[in-house]
Amino acid sequence: RMQLKESRTRLYNSIWTTSTAIVRESGLRNGLYAGIGAVMMGSIPTNAIVFSVYHTFRSSVQRFTLDPGLVGDTARMLNSNSMLTDFLGGSVAEIVALTVYVPSEVIAKRMQVSSTEVRSQYGNFVNAVRVIYRIEGMRGVYSGTSSTVLRDVPYTAF
Repeated sequence: RMQLKESRTRLYNSIWTTSTAIVRESGLRNGLYAGIGAVMMGSIPTNAIVFSVYHTFRSSVQRFTLDPGLVGDTARMLNSNSMLTDFLGGSVAEIVALTVYVPSEVIAKRMQVSSTEVRSQYGNFVNAVRVIYRIEGMRGVYSGTSSTVLRDVPYTAF
């Protein structure tokens, strides 16, 4: 709430005052922990995707570079530069995982900053996806993807 332009009031000027105001207004579960289900619905599969895609990528690169019939600059570069391989593997893994993560973040953020009336329109995670998709289409479900890629891919890649 501190990031929202319309909520930059005295009530939300620090983490402590914001947290206490949220708990006072909406309670612990519906206020401070609003959207936690959506976060978990995205975080758990996202981490599974990142680890599996990353390790699959690394294994594929190793098989590719160890092929005795394969001679080339790309194979030598990937084989000799494990940092490049890690960077590419992390980047690919994160981009694939963002297909799950971004919609869950969109839903979590909307449930966290929305009023109780708007939140009740969403109900649960699956229904929130349906409502956002029906009203805004895929653009709404994946809103913020480019900024999330710019934020998360470099972090995961290294």
